[in-house]
Formats: sequence, C-alpha cells, structure tokens
Amino acid sequence: MHKLNDRKKTFLIMFMPAIIVLVLITIFPFIYAVSISLTDMKISKPQLGVDFIGFKNYIELFKYQRFWNAFKNTAIFSFSALFFETFFGFILAYLLKDYFKGRQIVVSFLIAPMVIPPIVSGLTWRFMYDYNIGFINYLMEIIGYKHFAWLGNPKLALSSLIITDIWQWTPFLMLILLSGLHSLPQEPFEAARVDGASKWQTLIYITLPMLKKVILIGILIRSIRLFRTFDTIYIMTEGGPGISTETMSIGSYLMGFQFFNTGMASAYSLIMLVFMIVVCNIYISISERG
Repeated sequence: MHKLNDRKKTFLIMFMPAIIVLVLITIFPFIYAVSISLTDMKISKPQLGVDFIGFKNYIELFKYQRFWNAFKNTAIFSFSALFFETFFGFILAYLLKDYFKGRQIVVSFLIAPMVIPPIVSGLTWRFMYDYNIGFINYLMEIIGYKHFAWLGNPKLALSSLIITDIWQWTPFLMLILLSGLHSLPQEPFEAARVDGASKWQTLIYITLPMLKKVILIGILIRSIRLFRTFDTIYIMTEGGPGISTETMSIGSYLMGFQFFNTGMASAYSLIMLVFMIVVCNIYISISERG
C-alpha cells in the first residue's frame, strides 16, 4: 500500500504541470463557450451589452431550417466519405500486407495525398473541377461528354467534396489497417491453411473479426475529423452553391463571423460536440462488446 501511494505521488508530481496546462487551454475555454451560448452576445454590437437568455439559442437553432440542412449535409458527407475510405483503405492494406519488391515505393506514393495540407488539396481540386479549364471536364470532353459544373451544381457539389476527401484520406485508414494486419498472430491463418480454408473464407472468418477493433479505431478517428471538416469545404465551395454543401462546421463559422451572432455560434458548436460524443460512444460500445 505504501509503495502504491508513492507511485501515485510520483505520477502527480510528474504530470501535474501537464494537467495544469491542459486545464488552462481546454477546460476554461470550454466553460467560457458554454457561458456565451447562454447569452445574446453579438460581437458586432458590443454597445448593446450581453444579457443572459438561458437555452433560447439552442431552441432557436433546433427551429432553424438551415441548421437541419447543415446536419443532413454533415451526415451525408461524413458517412459517405467514411464508408468509401474504409472500404478502399482495407482493399489497399490487404493488397500491400505481403512483401513484394517495390512495396515501400508504392506505399510512399499512396500516402502522398495525406501529407498535402487540406487547403492546398482543396485549391487543387477546385481548379480540377473548374467548368472551363478543369482537368476533369477536359477528360469528360475527351470521352464525349459535355462539361459539368461540378462545384456550381447543387446536385453535384457535395459529391465532388466527398470524392476529394476520399482521395486525400483513404491512405490514412490504409496505414492503420496495414499496421493492424501486420500485428495479427499467424497461428489462426496457419491452422486455416491446414484445414483447407480458401482465401475468401480466411478473410471473412479470421481476418475481419480479428481486425475489428483496429477498424473501429480508424473509423472513430476519421469520424471526428470528418464531422468537423472545415478547411477543404470552405476553400472549394464556402458552403455553396446556396446552402447545398453547408455543413455544421461551416454553419457555425458563418453564424459567428458572417452573422456575428456569437452566442448562437457557441451553441451551434456545443451541439456539434454533443453529436460527436454520441457517435464516439456508439463506436466505443460496439468495440467493448467485442
């Protein structure tokens, strides 16, 4: 017991500075954001003062049709991109799990999009989608199709953003799943080969169940990033045309820095946080059920 208490004291002494810094840079801003969300603060009109209004900002947001449109766009963008990134990431990881000559070069080539800053990626794809000089419309013209306004058509804009995200972040899930595949014990696979199991049966009944937690970790990390994606969307469409690609992160930004409704923007961000916590808890509960 005495040794255990000494270990606790040593732990506190070692990590107390880090804990203090963490509290200062996260807990205090969070509490401040919560307090602002309960007021009618408008940063463009400081002369009006700030009044406490309780949960009025939250109630108004839930009545705001544009908020629900942003929620729908966020859900479509996040789940569509997540599905294809996981699917393609697993296929690439499975193809690269066995050593072959030049594998390192192939992996380096595949992870290149991931290391490009999202702003640069967004600008690059914005030019590629350009109606007049874009490379994608040039390819469409070669194969006999007319030009499309990829980012100017409300029916195509969100899909175009999803394709951009898939291109950039599939390598991230590929790396996670590739590491997971390399960490799996070989005994079950050797037993399956002895029993005459096919590669498909080995994949379905051994590889995927053993890789389940690794897949869930990758999905969890990407879900958090997808849910709050801002830079790429803002650079490519700014939430347009109209509000067809306005996600919750774009909506909270516009509420705070275009409409200057600081109180409602804080409430918007906190609702996003609650949604994300719910999603994370669902993933964690699935993982713990094994």
